Amino acid sequence: MDPEAMKLRVVVLAILVGVVTSTTAFGSQFRKPVLYSVGVEPQQVIVADFNHDGKLDLVAPDFTSLDISVLLGNGDGTFKPAIKFSTTLDPAAVASGDFNGDGNLDLAVAEYGLNSQVVQIFLGNGDGTFTSGSSLSIPALPYDMTVADLNGDGILDLAIACNGANAVAVLFGNGDGTFQNAVLYAVPLPERVLAVNLNGDSHADLAVLAYCGRNVKTCTSGAVAVLLNKGNGTFGRPRFFDVKGVGPDGIAATDLNLDNHTDLVVANNNFQGPSVISVLLGNGDGTFQAATTYTVGSGPAGIALADFNRDGKVDVAVANTGSSNLSLLYGNGDGTLRPAVNFAFAPGSLPISAAAADFNGDLVPDLAVVLDYANEIAILLNAR
Repeated sequence: MDPEAMKLRVVVLAILVGVVTSTTAFGSQFRKPVLYSVGVEPQQVIVADFNHDGKLDLVAPDFTSLDISVLLGNGDGTFKPAIKFSTTLDPAAVASGDFNGDGNLDLAVAEYGLNSQVVQIFLGNGDGTFTSGSSLSIPALPYDMTVADLNGDGILDLAIACNGANAVAVLFGNGDGTFQNAVLYAVPLPERVLAVNLNGDSHADLAVLAYCGRNVKTCTSGAVAVLLNKGNGTFGRPRFFDVKGVGPDGIAATDLNLDNHTDLVVANNNFQGPSVISVLLGNGDGTFQAATTYTVGSGPAGIALADFNRDGKVDVAVANTGSSNLSLLYGNGDGTLRPAVNFAFAPGSLPISAAAADFNGDLVPDLAVVLDYANEIAILLNAR
């Protein structure tokens, strides 16, 4: 769906429904957030060491200012001011990997606006700057992407959720920063795509969020479409698993119940139903148990997974676009989650994406949260 229309609906309905759960101060889990300016309407954040200094950096695609913001980390939880470089159209998503084998991390940028059919490759120079590389022609409206070696040749490939074409595009890498022509797999209204091993065979499969599930006419509940890898980078027909929520727009994978099977956590970003995240426990063969839902703030979107309270169990952090807060659900280690504790940002700031990493070297996970309408990234250092 069009992200600008989604955001307008989120803001209007957030005013109507208000904050659906209680909100607390940050100090119980995180220190007061430190805000860093980026471009206009950042959509997500990815974390990696882009300049080889051993410190984690941030990259965010700025949808409206048509650029990418790079924030180099100082290693103590602070970041240098954003360096920006231009894209051609509205960048909706970014993914990272060494696409040309030179030891530097590169970027793939999905350009969503104006019926875009382009993913742009930017080659890393190893110092946190990037040079424009190849331009990949794909079906309409690339909304999200994932990076993995899908065909087992040791070279990174791309899988792209092409929202306007009702398909996921798989592009095999050539190892020099270029990619082969896209192979398409039909999925209705794909919002997000994640490469992850779902059936234990060592090959990366695809978990794709189908915004309306199988039926785009009724759109009563979204689904995860699972495409299992045949071992050579080709995929079987999707199998759909209902998320018991509407408009899934965030997905992450982990082992929530410690059974060595991959589980999925999905954020359902739509006001046609309750604001919930869905947990789908994996059976280890690429299938999933029926979804269990948990109430969070309104309009949940980006998900970050980590053991935030250091009890050895995975917790879930969710950025809520409508209520301008972050929901934190502590894990019990058996696949269930405790009720959400919420941390407030400025009203109308539209938290849309989150990433967990240790930004200050104290061996506990911190958070980076994208505040879309504030044009900022908030850094929340762990207080535990």
